[in-house]
Amino acid sequence: MVIQTNIAAMNAQRQYKINTGKKAKTTEKLSSGYKINRAADDAAGLAISEKMRRQVKGLTRATENTEDGISLCQVADGALAEVHDILNRMTQLSVQAANGTLNDEDRNAIEQEIGALKEEIDRIGRDTTFNEKKIFRDIRGYGDEYYENLPHLISSPSTETGHLSEGYPAQGGGYYSAASMDLSAVNAQNIDMLYGKSFSFVCPYGCNEVFDITLTSDPAGTSSVSNTGNQHYYSIGVNGVSSGDALADAIINGVKAHPVYSSGELGTGGYQVSHASALAKSGGKLYVYSYGNKYASEEAAANAYRNAVGARASVNFDQLVDVTYPPYEKTLWIQTGVEAGHGMYLTIDKMDSEQLGINSIHVDEQEAAGLSIKLIKRAMQDISSRRSDIGAQQNRLEHTVNSNNNTVENTQAAESRLRDADMSKEMMSLTLQNVLAQSGESMISNANQSRQDILSLLQ
Repeated sequence: MVIQTNIAAMNAQRQYKINTGKKAKTTEKLSSGYKINRAADDAAGLAISEKMRRQVKGLTRATENTEDGISLCQVADGALAEVHDILNRMTQLSVQAANGTLNDEDRNAIEQEIGALKEEIDRIGRDTTFNEKKIFRDIRGYGDEYYENLPHLISSPSTETGHLSEGYPAQGGGYYSAASMDLSAVNAQNIDMLYGKSFSFVCPYGCNEVFDITLTSDPAGTSSVSNTGNQHYYSIGVNGVSSGDALADAIINGVKAHPVYSSGELGTGGYQVSHASALAKSGGKLYVYSYGNKYASEEAAANAYRNAVGARASVNFDQLVDVTYPPYEKTLWIQTGVEAGHGMYLTIDKMDSEQLGINSIHVDEQEAAGLSIKLIKRAMQDISSRRSDIGAQQNRLEHTVNSNNNTVENTQAAESRLRDADMSKEMMSLTLQNVLAQSGESMISNANQSRQDILSLLQ
């Protein structure tokens, strides 16, 4: 019997602290409703749960985006439905004017109403808006001039000469003769415009090696090469590329994966593809340059091959530089998913009396009224086609909403199984821990009571 060390009490206290710690965690779970309140509760479960939460929150917002797209389609369809009614009225007036019982004064009166209806069609095409976007005019973000001056996706000063007529800054100073393509406008929404396009360049020295690189719809990172003598034909997948910088990486890495020369990284800051040619990227541009000679100035490097004869040091970026944003396609991006590039474009054509082919119709003469009937019929067919197209896009958006809602529901259910506390199970655990805590308190008391027995011996 000792008094300095009470092993029984220490053991009882240790167990008591363990049980009270468990009780605190169980109480926290019951209070919050979550079984994972911190990473320590379930590190792997927390990581998985947070990914699911990201998907759920992103898809919820994407669904709202999609519903906005549906609303825009409904506004456009409603406007075109009114144009349909106007065209029906114009048909009535044209049929009336084509009747031989009318005189010139009657037809002039009908002509006035026809003119007013044409003006109303133009007003609808000009002023129909959704969230301050004019649906039939500048929804594309370019305005009317967009149809005449289509912007190019990729540009290159070297297309004018067809040779290495630019300068690439060398490490340590100086410049190499180069050609570049500005890829900064490329993104996940327009990368598919480059599928099937190619560019080529020729070694600037006497080897005459030709590199022809075609961009494909294969996933980014996939590539292959076919060699015929000194002709090297690359196919490089770029599907999934989300920026011009990433496109340059995909091209360079695609060539790296299938070297045709003793290629490697150069101290000049690029990747060697032949005994005199290299690829590099800088500032959103892809460079092809000759690392054989270094020039003191950028102008000297640009002029070194500017007037080269034949294929030597030539480049051909024409297919990529000629890519322009189409005037009637891919007009309004709707982000319908949680990842970059997950969505669809809405296409709504420009609409006014000129586009419908009725801007010049007249009914002030019987023969002109007969022609107007034909033109208005054709315009009604055009409007029907436009409405059908908008309706198809609206149906697609509605299916997307249903799909997103289904995904959110099932993902939320999976996340709940990971994160949410089972209240009945936690209540059972709390009851057990309460009993154990009370038992621990009793055992501590009994262990301390043993000291009283020692006092009785000392009396």
